[in-house]
Amino acid sequence: DGAFGGFAKDHRRGEAMLLRLAVPHLVAKDYDRVLYLDSDILFRHGDLNRLFETDLQGCALAAVRDNCQWRDPKRKPKQLKLLGERSRPYFNSGLLLIDVAAYLAGGVMERAVGFATDQGKNNVENDQSALNHAVAGAWVELSPLWNWQFSFATRYFGWLEDAFLYHF
Repeated sequence: DGAFGGFAKDHRRGEAMLLRLAVPHLVAKDYDRVLYLDSDILFRHGDLNRLFETDLQGCALAAVRDNCQWRDPKRKPKQLKLLGERSRPYFNSGLLLIDVAAYLAGGVMERAVGFATDQGKNNVENDQSALNHAVAGAWVELSPLWNWQFSFATRYFGWLEDAFLYHF
């Protein structure tokens, strides 16, 4: 119904991709936690129950830091540079472990939508930047083994590190 009108859409990113923002609202009566995975993630092995048991410390979500910060954790992602914000941990939204009650109580979807609407074309990573803004650094960091972001620089190390999920 146009709830995600503030987000940019193109051949790679449409409204269906943005539905991940609404999932906690849709399943709140039935689930305490949700594990969201992008469609380009390959599950290799690992105990997903262990992931679900992660202590979220009252935060709305847990995720893996975006690979732009893997080698240099203090590196400022493009989105933060554009907004003139200080550097902080910035997650990749391809894998999200969501505490449904904390997500709803924190108004995460509403805050993300507001950010996208306010920033327009300055929202360079679309839902990922909006979610990072919505939780403002208050998220639990997971090991990169849970979302090994496959790139030219990381392609060999994932096998050496025995990653659980590969994100292409």
